[in-house]
Amino acid sequence: MEKQLTQFAVGKEFPLGDTRGKEGFFVEYGEDRTLYMVVCFPNMTEKERLAITQGNGRMGVFVYDNVIYFVGNFDGLDGDSAYNVHKYDKPEEIDIDMPDEGEGIAFHIFAVDSRNNILKGIRMCGMGTRWTKALKKAIELQKEKPMDMEEFFGKVAIAHQRWTSKEMMKLADVTYKLGSPTDEVRA
Repeated sequence: MEKQLTQFAVGKEFPLGDTRGKEGFFVEYGEDRTLYMVVCFPNMTEKERLAITQGNGRMGVFVYDNVIYFVGNFDGLDGDSAYNVHKYDKPEEIDIDMPDEGEGIAFHIFAVDSRNNILKGIRMCGMGTRWTKALKKAIELQKEKPMDMEEFFGKVAIAHQRWTSKEMMKLADVTYKLGSPTDEVRA
């Protein structure tokens, strides 16, 4: 059976899942070996859409107690997405290619209105080399320590009691300014 290509169209229903009732940042690893971040808010404003799709953006990788957090800031719109490679059926297949210098993993960011699951905008980024290497290392370490979802959610609750997303960005192992050709900085 032939696989169908997924079509993304601004103003149409978001094809990768139903976001209705959700709010925040959510990251997934795609079959095409890229990362997807869905940033969704009910009744998303034009200001939020522009911040996510065109504004000054920074992404961080923060690891605490074997949980990986993708921390984002888009023109002051802060959020994070906790990530557990063990939620996938075959975590051993989650693998990021080691990039050559000047290259990094593809990162797709979708702005979705979670009132009606309508795609409001898309941003595609190539992440920096150091950022990609740091993420690869974090995923490899997470694979070595299996964690069920109950344990995962408990660890996430503790981290969220301890830090805000903005504070996590300051503590991130590595951050990357979106759109920067070489400018990788620590938070």
